[in-house]
Amino acid sequence: MRTAGPDVSRPPMAQGDACQHPPPLSQTNKHRACTAEESTPTLHLQPNMNPVTIVRDGHSFHVLPLSPAMPPDFHLGRDLIIPSAEAFCDPIIVSVPQFPQFTARNCSWSSIFEMVKQPSLLWACWHPHNLGEYHTIKQLWAAWHEGMIEWGGTKDRSTRKGRRQAWRPHNDNNVRRQWSQFMFFIAHINSTMDAGNHTSEAVRILDEQHGSMSVPQFHSKLQPKKKRTQAPAASTNASSV
Repeated sequence: MRTAGPDVSRPPMAQGDACQHPPPLSQTNKHRACTAEESTPTLHLQPNMNPVTIVRDGHSFHVLPLSPAMPPDFHLGRDLIIPSAEAFCDPIIVSVPQFPQFTARNCSWSSIFEMVKQPSLLWACWHPHNLGEYHTIKQLWAAWHEGMIEWGGTKDRSTRKGRRQAWRPHNDNNVRRQWSQFMFFIAHINSTMDAGNHTSEAVRILDEQHGSMSVPQFHSKLQPKKKRTQAPAASTNASSV
């Protein structure tokens, strides 16, 4: 899961330092203090844990507090960013979505994934940025590295599809384009690694090629050039009339 941590860069998945809208970091706010709204009346119960809603810049996301008891407006790197309550509920059975009861026994990756009933709703929580929101290839690779557990290749038990297929909204061209552009660079880095380069070297090579271009511009530059097909010359009839 994402955790609500202090890194100002945003790898997009597993951790709050990786969430799309992490709590702000500044010289006066080194611990990323942020506003919190209780989803349930009590915070930091043990052994039960209750999600809270974090609001930043008009955006909200849900945090499962795993850190030791702290003031409710502080959230640290162990606190998990989780999907909305709807993702955990079967819409046919449950009319009012509620989070499951989280405890120390079911806050692991596998346990939380198994509780998800609507995997397509996870995209809103754990999708990558658009290319223009990454400034370097290093940032983009860090996003992939952080999100490998959520984006991993294991199959979803209910859909029997890989998580990537099950979690992306269907028939959405914007989502398809966003994911394919992101994965273009991941595939490029992997191919460079297959040629014998270490991960850091593969990323460094692309960042050097990237130079002062934006990541979308660099993506366009790396696209294979389409070969122009020339129409065959019209045959001339050499026979005399």
